Amino acid sequence: MSAKVILGYWGFRGRGEPLRLLMEYLRIPFEDRRYRDMGTYLSDAAELKEKFPLINLPFIVDGDVVLTESQAIGYYLCQRAKRDELLGRDKAQVLKIRVIFGVCEELVLAAMQSFALQTVDQVFPVRVHPRIKDLGKYINKEGFAAGDLTIVDFFLYETITLIQFLDKTILELAPNLKDYMRRFEEIPEVKEYQASPRFRAKKFIVPPREALYLRWAPFVPKL
Repeated sequence: MSAKVILGYWGFRGRGEPLRLLMEYLRIPFEDRRYRDMGTYLSDAAELKEKFPLINLPFIVDGDVVLTESQAIGYYLCQRAKRDELLGRDKAQVLKIRVIFGVCEELVLAAMQSFALQTVDQVFPVRVHPRIKDLGKYINKEGFAAGDLTIVDFFLYETITLIQFLDKTILELAPNLKDYMRRFEEIPEVKEYQASPRFRAKKFIVPPREALYLRWAPFVPKL
């Protein structure tokens, strides 16, 4: 364990932002290493692969610990901060967290596919709008995704923010989620971070559409 964790990710928010939010909340000092080009990342990755062959983005380095995959990193950070309650206070809450993680992945996949193929108007009504409505019914009017604040809220918040970036009025379908987003933003540590120059509100730049097309096109359902 080191005094400052290194977080490596691209220059946009993406899968790195939930981890930034989480570390800000947990008051874990970190270096936000934002890569601007593949060459710089590959240079670092070659060295890190000696310690961790599965290196990918995002990754963290914490002393001798090298870790990748955003959910695994999130779990590690909660344990590092001795905040195990954020991982679920009981078996029922642990299962709720797992369910919401799955919904987040589903929504991010749909968002990235539709952005890559410029099919938001076709994909969102079929794959995203129903899920947003379901989430609005599932999440309590006063609480968070699994009841108390947990690790999955940091991921769900960023997922919904990405969805809103592509469809500005989508939360009209689920007023509960509007309140949920406000509650999350009112968490003192989150509010402080988002008011600071460290927060890059509009950095939703993602890889070129051509690259995303090559990755996602085989999995896009025909409508």
